[in-house]
Amino acid sequence: MSLFEEYAERLAELSGIEFQDEVCARLYHSILGFQTVPSKPQGDAGLDGFSHGGKHGYCCYGLENNPLATNKQRENAIVKKFKSDLRRLFELEPKNKKLVHTESPEMSKILPKGTKLEYIELIANWFDSHRVLSPILTAVGEYKLVSKCSYLVGFKLCLANKF
Repeated sequence: MSLFEEYAERLAELSGIEFQDEVCARLYHSILGFQTVPSKPQGDAGLDGFSHGGKHGYCCYGLENNPLATNKQRENAIVKKFKSDLRRLFELEPKNKKLVHTESPEMSKILPKGTKLEYIELIANWFDSHRVLSPILTAVGEYKLVSKCSYLVGFKLCLANKF
């Protein structure tokens, strides 16, 4: 087994904030200008890090390691988490079974002034099912129609667990 494969296996074993911290550390050492987004004092607005002057965003999810969980439960957890992060980036909140634009008080304090995200990478420690793709990508299409896209433009999305 190569060192890269061994690292990927160990990374996949991490969950929660440990996974997010390790992914951000790896991105920091791999991408010039990578910036983590601390969740203090008022939350990270759904963004765990950004690079390319604020044009590329990164959202991490370290699914809890539960050997009893089914693939369906893992799929649902990943879809739920990333849809939640994306709603926050699109500045949307569910209200009366509809999505409504709700300005983010934190995004203007995170991204450089006048910058909009063009690309977002969703990074998970488990991605063994293509069934997470359609629900997340379909949600992005719906979110684009409702959002004012104050912090997003020309949006592209990638879901990965290997980087």
